[in-house]
Parts: sequence; C-alpha cells; structure tokens
Amino acid sequence: MTNKIMIFLTITMVFLTSVFSKGEIALKSSAAEQEIAVRNQLKNEANHISKISESAAIPMLIDAMGRMMNVLKKNNFIEMIAPDDKIGWAKAVCVGYIGDSSGECLQQQHPDSKGENNLWQAGLRGWTSTINQKIYWVGTAPNHLAWHEVMHKISAPNGETMVKRTVGDAFNEGIINFFTTEALKSTYFSTIQSPIPAVDKQTYPRQTWEVGGMCQSAFDACFKMFTNNGDYTAFAQAVYDASEVTSVTKNAFATAFKVRFKNLMENNPGANPNKTYQTVCNALSTCKRCYNDTDILNLNNYLGTTKGELLEGFGRGPSSCFE
Repeated sequence: MTNKIMIFLTITMVFLTSVFSKGEIALKSSAAEQEIAVRNQLKNEANHISKISESAAIPMLIDAMGRMMNVLKKNNFIEMIAPDDKIGWAKAVCVGYIGDSSGECLQQQHPDSKGENNLWQAGLRGWTSTINQKIYWVGTAPNHLAWHEVMHKISAPNGETMVKRTVGDAFNEGIINFFTTEALKSTYFSTIQSPIPAVDKQTYPRQTWEVGGMCQSAFDACFKMFTNNGDYTAFAQAVYDASEVTSVTKNAFATAFKVRFKNLMENNPGANPNKTYQTVCNALSTCKRCYNDTDILNLNNYLGTTKGELLEGFGRGPSSCFE
C-alpha cells in the first residue's frame, strides 16, 4: 500500500511539474506576444502615413512607450536598482548582464571595485538583458535611463535591431536616444506619464548629437527605419537626397556613413569622417557635427563640458571629438 501511495505521489509531482513548466513557458510567450503587438501597432500607424512629420510621430511613439512599459510591468520584466544599493547592483549586473552569479563576479562588479572590467566604473547605469529579457536601471522610478531601455524594447526584441548588427552600437544607440530625448521633451508625454523625467544629457551624447542631426534632416526615413526595424541604407540615401549634393555619389556616401558609425563608439581612427561624409553633411544645417568647430562648441554648451571632455564608452567616459 505504501509503495502504491509513493508511486501515485511521484506521478502527481511529475504531472504538476510539467503543468507549471508549461505555464511558465506560456507566460513568457504571452509577454513576447504582447511586446510584438506594441511594435506592430506603432509600425502600422507609421506606415499608414506616406511622409510622417516629427509632430505626428512623437505622440505615436509616446503612446507606444506607455503600452510597452505596462507590458513590462505586468510581466515582471522590470528591475529598478536603488542608487545606494551596491550589492543589488552587483547581483543585477552578474545575473542580468553577464550571466554569471559566482562570488567572483559579484566581487568584481561591486561599484567600489576598481577592476578594469567593472561596469559601474565604465558608466553602465541601465540595460536591456538578452539573458532574461528584463530591463534594468539605476533609480527608484522611471527616469531617462528607464525610458531609453523601453525604447530598445520598442525597436526590436531585446533591442537587437538590424542596424545594430549591420552598422553597430554607436548608430543604434544614437537612434534610440534621439527618440527617447524627443519623447521626454514633448509636453504630450505628461498626458500618459507623470512626472516628466529630466532629459539625461550624459547618455550617449555624441551619438545622439550626430545621429539626431541626420534624423532631423530625413525624419520620415529615420522614423520608419526605427519602427520597421529596417536597414540603414534607405535612411542614408534619404540624408543624401536632403543634402542635394551632386559632387559625390549616393552609394559612396552610404559606404562612408557605415564606416563612420561602425567605429564611432570605439573611438577608432576609422570613424573619422572622410571627405564624402563631410561633403554631404556640410550641406545640411542639422548634420554638421563633430568635425565642425561651431557645432563642437554647441555640443559642449549642451553638455556643460569643455572641448576635449565629451563622454564616450557606455556614454560616460572621457573622450575628444573628431575634427
């Protein structure tokens, strides 16, 4: 009799484990489907307008931000880390960024650690995890960093966009933060979220400054590249067309564009804008950026820094501007 009871209990436990396991999978699938629905709604709204303006696009985007934030909250995909919670930060980074919960990782990622691989020292303050699909940020309420990560979720699953793969992080972060900044600056934002978070000017400043200038020159192509998770080529061509330049070819600019942004985050010499890139950008009032003395001054005024103190790395490390 005892053996029969044990067998029954074992079968029951196996069954319940299977049910709960499937339920967990279903929950994750449901969350992914909800995120897809937010992306698709924004994409359909944007594509319905043949040439979308910034004044029309930003309210659409803000609505999508609110919907995506609600999806993330509902499915427990949000991790806020109090600014003074140093141990909590180390745990979050090791589990949600590195994928290593060992004591060695926790020690290495403690904010007070001075190791060369310490991500707090490198300037990381928020991220979208490809390990557990959560978004993390330092703060006790949604701030610029939080909405920046929500924007990553809107752009593609876990923020893994096509342009990130083909052009690189600098261009991708510039696009994400340009739209985050424009949304947070909008008075419409207060109709869905309160209070309005302050714009963090230290988040990818050079990328936002340069990519944002191009987006303002060819906004429709920029926004549809973002909402459709599309390639950079059509956007680069739209920037070229807006310049009305004829002395260089469209294909040559598209190549120079990719080289510039592919290397910009790492400060590699290959990121220096070549003559083709400069020729097109110099024809656009919104495009002249890091190699133009006036715009270097404007950027430093915006950031409250002086020449040679622009921020890089994760958006927060000393660097200088290409000239």
